[in-house]
Amino acid sequence: MANSRSISTQAWTALTRSTIRASQLPCSTFASHCRTVTNNARGEKTNVDSRTQQIRDTLFGNKTPLKLEFANEAERLQHDTIHRAWLLWQRRQRERRTGDLRKAYDRMEAACEDLAQHSPQLFKSAMRKDKKRGFPLEIKAMTETPSTSGWNSAWTAPVEDA
Repeated sequence: MANSRSISTQAWTALTRSTIRASQLPCSTFASHCRTVTNNARGEKTNVDSRTQQIRDTLFGNKTPLKLEFANEAERLQHDTIHRAWLLWQRRQRERRTGDLRKAYDRMEAACEDLAQHSPQLFKSAMRKDKKRGFPLEIKAMTETPSTSGWNSAWTAPVEDA
């Protein structure tokens, strides 16, 4: 009786301090929930608590997918067709995004080359790692969102002298 009490105290201490995992505790601690499993990689026997394993499976999922079973060949063929169509759609989406990124990168590269040809000093300033003397942050780019200041109803176009 004293031995089982000391095991329970050991188990409680280990669980509260999180010094060892529940799978490393003696089987008598978890009674019917515990089973002994042989670790194939090392050949060691370890204790596995089914409650801990169930929580682990719920949180992290099962690593191996379930094998699909179909009633007939037509269902398998339908599943394979839908699956291939889904993979094709994903591939086309990925290629479209990659193409868009490639186009944007090529336009940016062309703009940098144009800036380097027309204004080398400005190009060096733009490419400098030290951003202390770069372009002013007050310059606003064109956006599709409304401005923060609202609409200026009193604005009129400047008149050019002919």
